[in-house]
Amino acid sequence: MNRILLVDDEKNVLEAYKRNLSDEFDLEVADSGAAALELFSKDKPFHVIVSDFKMPKMNGVELLEKVRNISPETIQIMLTGQADMEAIINLINKGKIFRFLTKPCSTEDLLLTIKDAVRQYELVSAEKELLGKTLGGSIKVLADLLALAKPQAFTKTQKVRKLARLIYTDLDIDHKWQIEIAATLSQIGCVTIPDDILKKVYKGLILSDAENVMFSSHPSIGADMIKSIPRMDKVADIIRYQEKNYDGGGFPSDNIRENEIPAGSRILKIALDYDKAITGGVESSKVLSEMGRKS
Repeated sequence: MNRILLVDDEKNVLEAYKRNLSDEFDLEVADSGAAALELFSKDKPFHVIVSDFKMPKMNGVELLEKVRNISPETIQIMLTGQADMEAIINLINKGKIFRFLTKPCSTEDLLLTIKDAVRQYELVSAEKELLGKTLGGSIKVLADLLALAKPQAFTKTQKVRKLARLIYTDLDIDHKWQIEIAATLSQIGCVTIPDDILKKVYKGLILSDAENVMFSSHPSIGADMIKSIPRMDKVADIIRYQEKNYDGGGFPSDNIRENEIPAGSRILKIALDYDKAITGGVESSKVLSEMGRKS
């Protein structure tokens, strides 16, 4: 059965919900935001959460914001009798709440709304699974291609991915999966770079001006290779700007600078610079000290 969580500080309302809806769903109730969050931490995620707006200590909007961070797949319904709905309507317009119901709400209306929300959950889950399989397959093919065509570039990818993961793991940023994939495919554009240039790069040797221009093109080439894959447009941007300096220097040569550079690109840049310095024989402690000085 589909797992539904109903949250309301009025216990008589919760009891009525349990009597009328328990036969339809695997139903849990909570009389506060804190109790609801505790249920999310204990068991499997809920398909749908229905929350009252006006509750002490933590109102419905605050609760649903926290739920979105814990379980973004859970479909959210707001139930309220408040007259001033501006904040809630803004959330609905931004696509953050699936449906809004006014109190008092009949059992029939609530039941139909929850069933619609369950269908939405199933639709989104099925689409996510399909895209995940398609995306995963595409990434594997590209990674395998890089490993076969340019094994040195593939080895660098593995190092960069490990370093990037160490950087982003504890950061409060969204869509970390995009950074993970971008790191995995950060060197995919190197399939077009001659082997003799790659050997010099990965040995830390100095490139000629012509060689440097050619090698510096690989992020843009890689981004163009993957940007048409579903859900990969942001990943492509991260790859494209992985060699962009925070002050706007580096590649590509455009007007993008500072916080306009994707956060994932800035993380990859740190990982790449660290790996380049280590490859060039600089001690790890000195690299970290210099990075700290410049940050």
